[in-house]
Amino acid sequence: MGRFTKALLPLVVLLQVLSRAEGEVALVDNVYEGLVVALDPNLPAATEIDQLAIIDSVQAVLTKASEAIHAATDTRTRLGLVTIVLPRSWTVAAEADASGRETWTEAQVRVVTNGRYGDTPRAEQGGRCGVPGTWLEVPVQFAQDLAIQARYGSAGKVMAQEWLKYRYGVFEEHGYPGDERYPHAYLDVLSNTTRVTGCTDHDLLQGAWVDSTGMECDPLATDVTKPDPDCRYRADSTTSDTSMMFLSHLESVTRVCTAQTHDSLAPTRQNRLCHGASVWEIMGQHVDFAEGNNPGEGGSADPTPSFRTVKTTNPAVFLLLDDNCGIEKSGVDCQGLIVYNALKPVIEGLFDQDIPYLGIGKYRDRLSAIYKTVLQEKESIDKNDFLDFIPFAPKKDYVTQPENALEKVLNALNSFTEYTGEVNILLVQMINTNDPGTSYPSLISEKVKVTSVLYGYENYNSWLPELAALTGGTFYISPTYDPMHARQALISLQPDPTEVTLLRQTKSLESAVTVPILVDSSLGLETYFYANFSASEVSFTLISPAGDETEIPSPYTHTVNDAAVGTWKMVLNSTDGGTVDILVTSNRRRNGNDVEVKTWTSASSQGTLDLDTSGLIFYVSVTQENVAVKGLHVTATFYSGISTAGQVSVTLSDDGYGDPDIQLHDGIYSGYVTDFGLHASIEAELYVDVTVQPSTGSLAPPPVGSRALPQDPFEEAPCCGSVAPGAVSLEVNRFITGSTAVTILNGPSFGTYDPPPSRIESLVSVAVDQDGPVIEAGTVKVTLKWNAPGKDFTQGKGLITG
Repeated sequence: MGRFTKALLPLVVLLQVLSRAEGEVALVDNVYEGLVVALDPNLPAATEIDQLAIIDSVQAVLTKASEAIHAATDTRTRLGLVTIVLPRSWTVAAEADASGRETWTEAQVRVVTNGRYGDTPRAEQGGRCGVPGTWLEVPVQFAQDLAIQARYGSAGKVMAQEWLKYRYGVFEEHGYPGDERYPHAYLDVLSNTTRVTGCTDHDLLQGAWVDSTGMECDPLATDVTKPDPDCRYRADSTTSDTSMMFLSHLESVTRVCTAQTHDSLAPTRQNRLCHGASVWEIMGQHVDFAEGNNPGEGGSADPTPSFRTVKTTNPAVFLLLDDNCGIEKSGVDCQGLIVYNALKPVIEGLFDQDIPYLGIGKYRDRLSAIYKTVLQEKESIDKNDFLDFIPFAPKKDYVTQPENALEKVLNALNSFTEYTGEVNILLVQMINTNDPGTSYPSLISEKVKVTSVLYGYENYNSWLPELAALTGGTFYISPTYDPMHARQALISLQPDPTEVTLLRQTKSLESAVTVPILVDSSLGLETYFYANFSASEVSFTLISPAGDETEIPSPYTHTVNDAAVGTWKMVLNSTDGGTVDILVTSNRRRNGNDVEVKTWTSASSQGTLDLDTSGLIFYVSVTQENVAVKGLHVTATFYSGISTAGQVSVTLSDDGYGDPDIQLHDGIYSGYVTDFGLHASIEAELYVDVTVQPSTGSLAPPPVGSRALPQDPFEEAPCCGSVAPGAVSLEVNRFITGSTAVTILNGPSFGTYDPPPSRIESLVSVAVDQDGPVIEAGTVKVTLKWNAPGKDFTQGKGLITG
């Protein structure tokens, strides 16, 4: 294994993206490097001929995209080496990759069997202006079917449009028939002219307003505030070169609007959410172009990308476990034992995963022991013997020394010749570090990823979170010895994790509490219920959906091998009061339609966010089989790594009000963080718990349309304006947690942060009364509607008509 030589970089963002929106793609000397494209394992490709045909079509459409991106950015960007990740079941030859970093979940571009909004590419966006998307979706039909591509004129420009939205957080510059907020036509009051919604030189645009029969029409003939959705503009030609974010089928249109060519009056999403700024003005603020970065190459550069195809092979896993009980707690003999008892089923689950090698070691002041050799072929391991090596009788030392243990493990891995692939290390620490160091061991290899879980909150090696970030791992901290952190850390290292956390809560027990947990049809296997009481005189009753009651004795854990679908109830009581920590997990059914939850923030992974000028927005995307899930109750709770006191909870909404949520029913829930509690220091470890629970009240979905504007305005209704189509209503329980380093720029002192109201992004006119009473000569009465902002961003928002 080669040495790891990357240098540590200073942290300058307010809150790092928990699931990085831009992945690892970087623009270096005008070339996007690190782009990963993953193919859906469910693509219809039974033979090698089918598989090669899909690969060729994906490469062809990406080549067209690179050419269009190169032109749209004035030769300042193009695609470089693109990695295409093939499904492991495919038989076509490809490189083997055991990095664990080139996967479906980590890919920036996903080639899917069925697109969410039809058969055109789509950037998954949910953030406000300038916030990158989470991924770019390309339906395989679009890549393979030239007739579908011809519907939009240029496959490359359609792809480039979505890439710019994904990468730079800009938006389309056209309207939608029948949409209240982004209409497809508007009245230019300066010239008293009906305009098509779009960014272009209208004087150079040639076309006609026609209805579905082909007859000419006027979309504003009956109501200037509600354009007729059956009267649409057919654009035939233009000599203008803008804007690709408006028209992709006209040959001369190759660029995006700049400040000089932008139409700031058009009611587009770009204008509303970016406050009238052009696409290029927003792109110019990104680190790719700011301060003159990556100037144009001119016409000599070849925008054709190169490609490599890989199949992922899974990394080995090594468990480095602290053989200590942790901090003493009244009424608890050994807190470390509680953690390891909860961790054991997850370790056992590793044997059902496609993992080539496993290893385990335990340590206190030094590496105490390694199970046989540092790594062994999984198939050769006696599972029960391996599980018995977990520390089930931890010692009650007061200090530990993980750096010595980690260094010995790294040295053993460097000497191990039977396996030379990637190794994921999980380091669990139970007690204070003896003489914490400031630099990580020198033996770190570029094929090692270190994930650390620290229990307790006093002394620990300051390089542990740095090491996790540097190697691609994660750093967790739990002052309360919550076993969920160790479980989730190990689950994150599994190539095909099956365990899902449904709920994690802390409840006060001044009186008995009943906690409902919904087990949906995609889950139910090995469902684990855990209660950790602070008092000693307690009781725990578990009630199934059928009403069957089970008394759960100490240590108050219970596993149901095949849990029935429905609402389970945990009835918890204590005669001594106190609190109870609750954890419920369940495993996926292989034939179930799983729910995917992703998180990110408005703090760019490549820049800064200053509280003097911007608020922090947190986003959660909830989908099932690539379909948005609406009508959920989603909360995010922030707390520091030192103490869970001063928690800040934010309710996230999918309301489409515009600031911060930009589209109703797109399955992306967002909200401002308006209170930073105890997190007002310059630097801190910040954690966030996301809870997804059932809610009520959702609208019927409108019909599904396409994503870009087709050449024929009546071939498909363009999708999606202020309301996203096709969302489903589900009863879902999910819980995820993440950790991040934080630097607050111009942060508030305790209790002094006074954020402004959010911007009004939903203002629309609903009526114009030209025959009513004259208030002043030359005026008319206009009725407006908008969602009122709250006092602090969105707190206290509501609907106003007046």
